Amino acid sequence: MTLTVRLPEDLEAQFAPACKRRRVRKSEAIIRMVQDFVAAHPEKSAYHVALELGIVGAAAGEAVDLSVTTKQRIREAIRPKQRR
Repeated sequence: MTLTVRLPEDLEAQFAPACKRRRVRKSEAIIRMVQDFVAAHPEKSAYHVALELGIVGAAAGEAVDLSVTTKQRIREAIRPKQRR
């Protein structure tokens, strides 16, 4: 893939000599920087983002098995209506 990057003159004035000192072509230096950037910022799935935000799993203060609490809530809601 070909990629064109326009650098400000002052950055180019620093970048070219830095590559020369390290005996690295400019394109090789940019490839390494992009690889480092991609490695430092991996793509996360929606599940992993939700997990980091703490919104996956049982609700705070609730039982782990939400089906049990749902059944209890339904029973509690129905009982007062049946007693009338």
